[in-house]
Amino acid sequence: MATILENLKLYFLINSEEQIKNDWAESEKYDKVGFKIDKNIMTKKAKELIFISSINRDGCGTQTVSEEAYNELIQNKFSAKEDYKILRLSMSQNTYLAVGFNSYVVKLR
Repeated sequence: MATILENLKLYFLINSEEQIKNDWAESEKYDKVGFKIDKNIMTKKAKELIFISSINRDGCGTQTVSEEAYNELIQNKFSAKEDYKILRLSMSQNTYLAVGFNSYVVKLR
């Protein structure tokens, strides 16, 4: 049984340079991971959003946004100016993901 390295070496020995370029060009479309941020994506400022919860940075859950944290988001000179990219989360609950330096579950005002 050949190892992956042996198979890769055999691939490069058997195929022409042109064939290798064609094979690898086809695979480039799989290099792009995740969603593409379009220039037409909806953006909102913090004051235009109702913050429901913050998403943990490791993605394992959420935490309710306290009134103190909410006021900080609205009044802080950095977060108040930040544009959050808005992505639909739930149509039935009318919630969205607000993605910026941190990510939140929000509703629109």
